[in-house]
Amino acid sequence: MINYKEIEKAIEAKAPLDLQEDWDNSGWQIRLKTDFNKILLALEIRSDVIEEAVTKGCDLIVTHHPLIFGALNQVVGLEGIDFSDGEEVDSNNITANMIIDLIQEGISVYSTHTPFDKCAGGNNDYLGHMLHIDKFSVSESGDVYVRVGEFFDAVSLDEIM
Repeated sequence: MINYKEIEKAIEAKAPLDLQEDWDNSGWQIRLKTDFNKILLALEIRSDVIEEAVTKGCDLIVTHHPLIFGALNQVVGLEGIDFSDGEEVDSNNITANMIIDLIQEGISVYSTHTPFDKCAGGNNDYLGHMLHIDKFSVSESGDVYVRVGEFFDAVSLDEIM
């Protein structure tokens, strides 16, 4: 078992929450308990990700993209929608339904979005290393989203793919 404080400490040591943008919602999206047994990593929450977590017995999903963005005004599952009156299923309904499924299955969610985009060794750095870029740094503009890299020797596109 691993305590939620240990999970926070490990993730936030690499991608601190103070790096997140004002519009972002990184951190705990759903925290149902204090200790976790099995963790699934995913880009984002989707119904197939929830199914996989259930099948594998995971009680925590750590994602890059947050499930909850902006204000969540209400949680109305798809079962509460009367399609005969023309009510549409929008993204809030889908998100609400996934939240309901996660809670019913006892699965918590932690997301690290813009902090992981910005941090040293995060998404951008990882992609640069995948492309075998030799010299790699934050852009001169200081924009931590942008990395600048160069190859010491000329390489073809086929060589880096």
